[in-house]
Amino acid sequence: MRRPSVAQAAALEAGQRWEDAARAWAAVRDRSDGDQARNAAGRCQSCWRRGDRPRLVLEAGDAALALGLDPIQASTVRLSMASACAQLGELERAEGLSKDAVRGASSAEQRELAMDTLLGIWLQRGELVAFAGALAADPRDGPSPPREFRRVQRDRLIGRLDEAVMRLEQLERNLGLTPPVRGACAAELGEIALVRGEHEQAMALFAESARAWEQASRMAPRWSAEAARGLAASWIAPDGVGLDVGVAWARRRGLVGLEAWLRLARGLCATRSDPTSGARDLSRAQELADGAGARLISGRIRWLRCTVGLGDLRELERAVVELTGDAGWWAPAALALAEALAQDDRARGVKLAMGAHTCFVGMHLIAEQERALDTIKALSGAI
Repeated sequence: MRRPSVAQAAALEAGQRWEDAARAWAAVRDRSDGDQARNAAGRCQSCWRRGDRPRLVLEAGDAALALGLDPIQASTVRLSMASACAQLGELERAEGLSKDAVRGASSAEQRELAMDTLLGIWLQRGELVAFAGALAADPRDGPSPPREFRRVQRDRLIGRLDEAVMRLEQLERNLGLTPPVRGACAAELGEIALVRGEHEQAMALFAESARAWEQASRMAPRWSAEAARGLAASWIAPDGVGLDVGVAWARRRGLVGLEAWLRLARGLCATRSDPTSGARDLSRAQELADGAGARLISGRIRWLRCTVGLGDLRELERAVVELTGDAGWWAPAALALAEALAQDDRARGVKLAMGAHTCFVGMHLIAEQERALDTIKALSGAI
């Protein structure tokens, strides 16, 4: 069989045939030396990354590092390996690789990319103090799209929803509506709509995000958006159509966090029509998220399992702890815990309800504010 040439590998890559291109670049790498081998190694890893094959990204990264890369090339390879570890649920290793890349960055651009990868991993791990601190400590002036997007996420997490929307709108104006930009921004707007209880709007935004990511040939974020759409649908019109394909796709690739997210959505959509299947999905989602140490996702899953009767008071308490720092999800879970403590610890219940009320005020959620006030009054009168 004829071995692929550099031109053939490049053509496969240009045609977004990621797996074929990765294999072709690997063949070029293995029969070359010097700069050509190093270039082929980097492009092989990039194609595996774009094809959402994290185990093969790690293998290609090890092969590339063995070729003696320059600092910039090595940093790029390590960042791809960090992202792959995060996809596989190996968040501690991902954090270590990202920190190495930050320390080894030889340019401002490399450091920004490395820092953004590290911020994303901290977000997955629920290391929100480190996440916010790094953003606050950034001394640079001028616009930086990755930094601004992380600030959008920070604003959402602390309940500054209006500010998050304004930042997103400005970011879209600055960058233009390319498919990746629209995919990321629509998903974040969907998260905000979900917190506000605007479930139909959230469904529409997540569907838009999924279309944009599919247009960009980025299947992992596409399936993440589909899962979020299913999650939003579970509140009003449970619709898990298509999620079976996504769960199988994520499982085959070892995408732990994504599989947990998809199972959460599918499980919630199934709780009415097939409670046994729904409970099984929700249990597996919890196992995956807990095993990865993905604290915020674990907290969401645990809280939502409680809302459908699959978690006891201890699980609800744990969810409230895990969701600390994510105001939009912490506040309703904390209020539910406050109400559950009515008989056993009213003083603590009042404190939790007051904290939830403060969050609801900051997010301008009127009905939720009133419910929190009613809970505070009921518990205070009984102390």
